[in-house]
Amino acid sequence: DPGSRLELRFRPEDPDCHPTFGEPRASTGLLLRLSRPKGGSAPPRAEVVARVRTAYHFDGMADFQHVVPVHAAQVRKRKRLDCPSVKDDLGTDKAGGLDMDDGDVMMLVPPLFAIKDNPTNIA
Repeated sequence: DPGSRLELRFRPEDPDCHPTFGEPRASTGLLLRLSRPKGGSAPPRAEVVARVRTAYHFDGMADFQHVVPVHAAQVRKRKRLDCPSVKDDLGTDKAGGLDMDDGDVMMLVPPLFAIKDNPTNIA
């Protein structure tokens, strides 16, 4: 459907990721395939693959994201390995950080969260 918006999530593995939406616009572009032979003396090659009639433009702020305080890749890695970190008697791990109970993190909503993802002039 050419009139529908396209949803983009920068971190699709994070359920709290705020999506940004793209609006379809008419376009007169071409999709090119560029290739360059390895180590050869032949010049680079360009081949037209398709005509682009519709392009999606994202006007929302790309950095408008609510990020959980623990990096998602670290939590996934810990769950994949499925082995607890080595801890001493004080409840800290070897790196000196606090024990986080096997990667579980208390997720709190920020005190103020904007309902718009586009900048607005309020003056």
